[in-house]
Amino acid sequence: MIDITLRMDYADVFDFDKFHEVFRQQLTVAKGDECITLASFIEDHHEVWHDYSLSKIAKIAEVLATEVADLYGLFPDPDDRITLPKFVKQQIKKETEQGIRELAKEYLEGKRKPQKLHTILDYINSRRKTSTTRRNLQSSLIQDKVNFVHFNDEDTWGLRSKPYKDHSAWDEDEVIDHGHSDESVWCAREEVIIRTDIASQNFELRYSSKREHKPTEFFTKALINSSHLDLGLGYFSSACFNVLACGFAHFVKNGGNMRMYINPSVTEDDYKLLKNSDYEGFEQYMIQSYDRLLKIFSRRDELFFRCLSYLISQHRIEVKIVMLKEDGIAHEKFGIFADTGGNEVAFNGSMNLTASGLTKNIEAIDTICSWRSDDDRERIKGYHDDFESIWENRNPDIMVFPAEEFCNRILVTYPTSNLDDLVKLENVVMKELEQENYLAAVDEPHFPSKFKDGPRPYQIDAYQAWKGRGKRGVFAMATGTGKTITSLNCALEEYRDDDFYRLLILVPSLALVEQWGDEVRNFNFRNVIKVSSENAQWKVELAKMIMKMGLGRNVNYVIISTYQSFVMKDFQVMLPKLSKGTILIADEAHNIGSASVRNAFHALTIERRIALSATPNRIYDEEGTREIESFFNDTHPYTYSFSMSRAIKEERLMPYYYFPYLARLEDDEMVEYARITRQLVQMYNSNKGGFSDPERARKLLLLRKNLLHKARNKMAVFRQILQTIGEDKLKYCFVYSAAGKRTRLDEIDDERLDEYILKEMQAVLKQTFPNVTCNSYTGEDSKEMRRQKLAAFAEGRLNVLFAKNCLDEGVDVPRAEYGIFTSSTGNPRQFIQRRGRLLRRHEDKTFAYIYDMVVVPNFHSPHYDRRFWTMEKNLVENEMRRVANFGYLASNYYTGALSMLDEVVRFYEINLDEMVLNEENQNS
Repeated sequence: MIDITLRMDYADVFDFDKFHEVFRQQLTVAKGDECITLASFIEDHHEVWHDYSLSKIAKIAEVLATEVADLYGLFPDPDDRITLPKFVKQQIKKETEQGIRELAKEYLEGKRKPQKLHTILDYINSRRKTSTTRRNLQSSLIQDKVNFVHFNDEDTWGLRSKPYKDHSAWDEDEVIDHGHSDESVWCAREEVIIRTDIASQNFELRYSSKREHKPTEFFTKALINSSHLDLGLGYFSSACFNVLACGFAHFVKNGGNMRMYINPSVTEDDYKLLKNSDYEGFEQYMIQSYDRLLKIFSRRDELFFRCLSYLISQHRIEVKIVMLKEDGIAHEKFGIFADTGGNEVAFNGSMNLTASGLTKNIEAIDTICSWRSDDDRERIKGYHDDFESIWENRNPDIMVFPAEEFCNRILVTYPTSNLDDLVKLENVVMKELEQENYLAAVDEPHFPSKFKDGPRPYQIDAYQAWKGRGKRGVFAMATGTGKTITSLNCALEEYRDDDFYRLLILVPSLALVEQWGDEVRNFNFRNVIKVSSENAQWKVELAKMIMKMGLGRNVNYVIISTYQSFVMKDFQVMLPKLSKGTILIADEAHNIGSASVRNAFHALTIERRIALSATPNRIYDEEGTREIESFFNDTHPYTYSFSMSRAIKEERLMPYYYFPYLARLEDDEMVEYARITRQLVQMYNSNKGGFSDPERARKLLLLRKNLLHKARNKMAVFRQILQTIGEDKLKYCFVYSAAGKRTRLDEIDDERLDEYILKEMQAVLKQTFPNVTCNSYTGEDSKEMRRQKLAAFAEGRLNVLFAKNCLDEGVDVPRAEYGIFTSSTGNPRQFIQRRGRLLRRHEDKTFAYIYDMVVVPNFHSPHYDRRFWTMEKNLVENEMRRVANFGYLASNYYTGALSMLDEVVRFYEINLDEMVLNEENQNS
């Protein structure tokens, strides 16, 4: 997808279309092992520049990174390098057609006058097998200033090499007289002015956002039934205009004409600098405001500006910028609608023509209809006089400027030529607004409308169980079974009893803050405050809410906080003032076991509590587990459980196949492993059942664990797994890369080794299957880059995604089908989380496939010492518990899924079948 607005600042120095032509040529000779950076590439290829600018290379490369990702599915790594995939002929279609600019030039050379853009587009597409779009054509012509000229704010183009006559007569042959006797009707191409009758509508005298008849109703009626609008707005900088979109397409279709003046919002200091300069400075503020709005446009915003663009292209709208000569804002907000019969309705009000001004605040407008009385007609005449005095620059207190560049920016951003498409889009928007109005009329929390049958029976059961346990408890529910919805349904049921809601939701990551925010909105809970590093205003928002509560107001709220922000002193100071009547929901509750969070929980006065986790037990931390159970007055099997076996059986999660693979330490690794183990054996006191120096033993155990994490044999095993899956099936595959435990001394080196191993695994994949696309997904990536990579993966443009310390909590990609686990650990919680990522249901999935590397010391090595056996057995047993947890639910368990481990379990005298049976009993 090409975003023309991102290109605008660089189109005079850089040829983006030429870049893609050169880049595609580079792809056709790629051998699969070449890395480039976009900055170096465009620096080396001078043919892509109109005017080479060293200072702009970095910014242009940022724009190109987005385009290269969207068009070719290629993403830069953390060093901004892009790996070019090996060329496959059928992947890239060789361009043999005439170029867009060549055809445009050919067409214009045969004309005696400049031509409308849509006629040039029709000519080009009639001569090409592959059609282009209006936006691409406009972009190409804008960039070629040598050959093409754009005539002011008209959507008209010509050749610089041709001398044109006065353009006042250009459109004379476009106008057709249809000879209607009862009215003047004219047509420009397909566009006809239709008779409108605004007097047929029953307008209210007053519309208010808090009354039955709202301002949106007025604007919809008025636009659909009028042919002319004079509109005077207040400031523009925050205007979304999405309410005005309703009916605007019909106004355009009716042949409507419009005049509009707008006022930019500037700071006092900027005003002082600008008031003595020319109008271009003020217009630049309009353009900057518009560009900022583009980033947050909704479908309704886009519809309004597409309609505006069409009116501009057809010369049916005039736009001017007004500015008070003294510091301030033109606060008038009024307009006059007129139909073809001369009837008029005027409106005036204190509201801003913005989304919030028309729908959220208590705002109102008054209306006056010309057909009702002579007095009303006289008042409307006063409106006309006020508008004309500003429009014609006769008001001594106001400066008026044209808005040519502002209109040009709208034309470039939203080029529009098809009226029927505008009307179709408006119908969609109107239906959306009807649904929003329906929900707003309810104006209270409700179960999400996307679930037509309401809460599921098990979600009702969970609430009843929680209520029966004194409204404290743990929901131990497998990943993918709807923990979030289940807990929010409890809050909804409590709201129905209390007639108010106050929620504190704790989550471990920023991604989950956003996901919970979406789910909370689906329940129609309002006043949501996000407490995290990404919301710098959370302290102010909380303080304002506390102040309202201190004045005795009944305030509803939802606070969503990361655990990291929750333990901060600033939050803890405010928390007691928010606690009364609050419900606490602790997501991924195993995080509560950490010391800092436990201390904060000890000070909590919130009575109603829900803990959510697929794995409530903190492995190897019995004290932390006891604390969690104490905070929520619950113990195993917990208030409500929804096991993974049940979820698979009830088809809420996918069935899966499980394949463990053995990886052994090599001889040099065994030398180091044996050295560390000998020290541990010497320190172990069998009588006391512990180590003589626990701190030193902990560090040695960590070093030994890292040896297993980094075992080189994993690369060979990884290749074997890839070949087993096969190139044709290797899609939608997560690879969980190794990540060692760090100490302060080796943190930097360990981080580099992690990165090295990840790149080594990517290299193994490329060597094995050069045509398979892949990329990494790590915590070092920006939020936007991670979003783009996940989107590419979900859409199938990336076959394999390598993850390091990511994709555990808070990531939902239902299409993931294959998982390769290369990071060996005795803690099953991380693997259970990762397994949950793979078992999400998807209509195109029938099974998930999990490949798991189990790393063990090589007991065949000459460096292995039999004295290690007892200590090794404990280590291997931990690995086998995880294998048993995975294996007992696997669809292939009874057909030998775990047979590859037979030699290991026999050597260490481990009863793996018994472990599997224990797992099944504990989770049944």
